[in-house]
Amino acid sequence: KKAAADSVKRVKKKEERQEKINALLEKEDFTNRDMNRLAKLMEETAQETQGASLDLSSHYKVEVDTNSRKMDAAAWDTLRPVELNAAEVSSYKYADTLQQILDADPSRYDTSRSRFLNTIGRGVNTIGKFFGGAFYFNNRKSWVRASLFDINSIKFNPVDGFRYGIYVRLRHEADSGRQVRLTGRAAWAFARQAVRWEAEAQWRYLPHRRAWLTFSAGIANADYNPHRNADDVVFSYSALLTHNNYTRLYDHFYARLRNEIDISNGLMLMAQVSFADRCKLQNHTNFAFLFPHRRYAPNEPYNALIGGDFPLYRTMSGELALVYTPEYFYRMRGRQKVMVRSKYPTFTLRYKKALPNLAGSQSDYDMLAFKVNQSINAGFMRRLWYDAEVAGFVSSRRVDFTDFYHFNVQGFAIAYPADNSYADRYYKYATNRWGAAANAGYVSPLVALKYLPYFSETYCRENLKWHGHYSPQGGFYNDFYYGISEILLFMEVGVFVGFENARFSGWGVGVKLNL
Repeated sequence: KKAAADSVKRVKKKEERQEKINALLEKEDFTNRDMNRLAKLMEETAQETQGASLDLSSHYKVEVDTNSRKMDAAAWDTLRPVELNAAEVSSYKYADTLQQILDADPSRYDTSRSRFLNTIGRGVNTIGKFFGGAFYFNNRKSWVRASLFDINSIKFNPVDGFRYGIYVRLRHEADSGRQVRLTGRAAWAFARQAVRWEAEAQWRYLPHRRAWLTFSAGIANADYNPHRNADDVVFSYSALLTHNNYTRLYDHFYARLRNEIDISNGLMLMAQVSFADRCKLQNHTNFAFLFPHRRYAPNEPYNALIGGDFPLYRTMSGELALVYTPEYFYRMRGRQKVMVRSKYPTFTLRYKKALPNLAGSQSDYDMLAFKVNQSINAGFMRRLWYDAEVAGFVSSRRVDFTDFYHFNVQGFAIAYPADNSYADRYYKYATNRWGAAANAGYVSPLVALKYLPYFSETYCRENLKWHGHYSPQGGFYNDFYYGISEILLFMEVGVFVGFENARFSGWGVGVKLNL
């Protein structure tokens, strides 16, 4: 009886949803709010028709008719429910005219001049590939990318001065879905007169279980706070334009072996062994475009527990992690498994242990962390996401500062107070005891400014973010962010304010270009 009652409820709910869809489709004045409601109803309908299977492969099938490219506009007019617009009509006329010319004289473009220009064009294209292009082979499933000149590889920081780098990447995929990826990078630090390099090899050995084996090694700079990218181009501009260095870097030789594999659908196991031999770095230049009277702050992070004068250790460590997402839908792309979505959050349990006296390792600690995160589709062009993590050191006999539990504190290149002490906030909260952190964000085309006349007609989206954390020595910290993204389709502008133990600590303005 209960099953029959549930079935009746599902049928009734489906009928009510279809009535709402029909009502929206029949409206003459269709607003953005109506579009959001329709998208949500259609998504509920699609999820209901998928049944109990988590494999979505059978629900997606694309077939291309071989005659589709040969049909003219008149033939398509008998099939399409919507008439072509002016640009589409013009493109068809151009294509038809070009085809008539070729049909009348096929050899018209098969001249020695044309062949010569094609040869030159292929040569230029080949040379161009060495400056950031790609060579494709194996039916475009495999490629080699190389860059001898890349504007994004030109970086600056007070430790290295200007840096210039090159890279080579190779990806080869077999018919079985197995894949090999090789990456090599090298950079020259002009002020330090030193070469930095990194290499990585990856092997996807069981594509249907998302199994990857990765080995990486190198001699490179790294930020003391692992949440921050030492080579971020924003930090380069900040140093050159404001004469302030907001990063604190160390040097290390590292080697890392990592394996990850799906134990069952939605449950992944990660195991990793890593070695790092670290050393401190000093500034090697005081160059900047502006404010020549200023000097960069010493390349030494400040922490509330250990201050700024601390040693760095040689460390060998092992790490295990279980990552679980309930009811995780997936799709098979050939023999490769691709995860699609889940209405439940992802849970991660991580354990990391230093291995003292192994390969000269001096560190000795045990750390346990638990994290939950989720990204939710909240409607048309809307997304809600959050994550929360708590971590603690079961033992902390000797912990390198780089292995402390660090927090992902918000920050921008233009900030108040606009001095070098501003960088302390990225490092002083880190702890070798325990800590908790959380982040949340909401992206929507309609929050506040989009209600104004000018902004309501743009494609911009508004972004709200919050970050908060607690550590025994630092207490509570919170920052709030508001930004507008998709400005001219590639720009984001935002502002944030930070509070330490409910007291104002700073604010910042940032511009991000998604090039």
